[in-house]
Amino acid sequence: MFARSSLTLRQIQTRYIQRQLSTKPVPQFFQGVSSLPSNKIINFIPQEQQWVIERMGKFNRIAKEGPHFIYPLVEKIRQIHSLKESVLEIPPHNCITSEQDDITIDGVAWLKTTDPYKATYNIDDANFAIGELAQTTMRTEIGNLKFADVIQGRKALNEKIRDVINEAASNWGVECIRYEIKDISKI
Repeated sequence: MFARSSLTLRQIQTRYIQRQLSTKPVPQFFQGVSSLPSNKIINFIPQEQQWVIERMGKFNRIAKEGPHFIYPLVEKIRQIHSLKESVLEIPPHNCITSEQDDITIDGVAWLKTTDPYKATYNIDDANFAIGELAQTTMRTEIGNLKFADVIQGRKALNEKIRDVINEAASNWGVECIRYEIKDISKI
């Protein structure tokens, strides 16, 4: 009556489960929930990264590269910081020189996280804050210069902007390695 099968009960159950999992879509709740790694017990942190770990909602430790134990339900990964340099483009914006000339200027900042704790808890969005600080510093400095001095004194202007960024960003756990003005044009 029934054909004899060479499959064991375990194999049949495994195939059934595989078919069920492959045909059902993943619930939308679980799709792209977080870019953070899932909270498994043993995590391997890559080189040039540091993870901020919280236990029961409070800061617990900074986990550096290598294997680390993170206990589910008790600990969570709050934020992952790359210790590599990153580039932040400052969008073009208008400035007025001391001669009342309208110019458009943009720049690029090279940033590096120096303290993951400060970068996580002392500021919400360091890149946004540094971008705004760079723009206001450029406007202030260019407002004190003539257009010819802006063109000739580009190097000094870059250093001044970098120093102002570093002064504020030291409290945010970020350092501006270098700042360059990309383009200066008269409107």
